[in-house]
Amino acid sequence: MTFETLVSQVGQALRDHDSMIVTAESCTGGMIAEALTSVSGSTAWFDRAYITYSYESKKEMLGVKETTIQKKGAVSQECVEEMALSALQQSHAKVSVACSGIAGPTGASLEKPVGTVWIAWAVQGQ
Repeated sequence: MTFETLVSQVGQALRDHDSMIVTAESCTGGMIAEALTSVSGSTAWFDRAYITYSYESKKEMLGVKETTIQKKGAVSQECVEEMALSALQQSHAKVSVACSGIAGPTGASLEKPVGTVWIAWAVQGQ
């Protein structure tokens, strides 16, 4: 299966459920949104994207709590869950996907080495 086929299937599933998707991205810098919108017709099921690379943008645009960033970090399950839920609440989408990670080559720690990535999704009403 090609990547384009996979994205087309995601789009068809969203259309079948009269749904749209929103992305909230950090380490990918909008690449998920780019992949989703690379398929013709994505206007019918792609709502918007938040690219929140900095701590401030996560807090200001997506309402990630300061305590989450201070206690768990921007690269954490808690952070991406807050990103996914907020993106869903601030959009017309019924599905959201969020990610944050350490792309490197710097920024790593023993607890979070380069390549650490967290992905979360949320579905309206669930």
